[in-house]
Amino acid sequence: MNPSLKNFLISRLKKLEAESILIVSDTRNESVISKNDLPAQFKFDFLQAQEVDALKAQRYDLGIVVLDKNISTQNGSMLSRLRDVLTRRLIVVAPDMHDAPASNFLALGMIKIDLEHCPDYTIFEYDVAIYKSTPDWLSADGWANPDQWERERW
Repeated sequence: MNPSLKNFLISRLKKLEAESILIVSDTRNESVISKNDLPAQFKFDFLQAQEVDALKAQRYDLGIVVLDKNISTQNGSMLSRLRDVLTRRLIVVAPDMHDAPASNFLALGMIKIDLEHCPDYTIFEYDVAIYKSTPDWLSADGWANPDQWERERW
């Protein structure tokens, strides 16, 4: 694993203040982040990609997915389940996206994160809090348009 990628993931974990972390990989491999890299306050589980469907609806603060290959239909459904049911935030580490379009990840509402020191990987992140901000017009203040009550009647 690239040291700058590892440092990015560890700093992201600390910044997001995630207590429970789910790490999913195509292969059972703890080389992404080992237990020794994290303070004792973090509780994390390692799963293989095919084990995600069998996981009960336990909610993790953060999910980290390390893909060995580009996104496929099976990976897309796994990422959707992780995003919607199992995690509050999701970070996906994929191999470099020169060949495949990033639109598969963007279609899942993820944001691409550029790392200058890590050209071999592309990182996407999903956080429901920043995915959809509440627009100004969707507030209770302007729904009835009280300025027009006396001017126009229908």
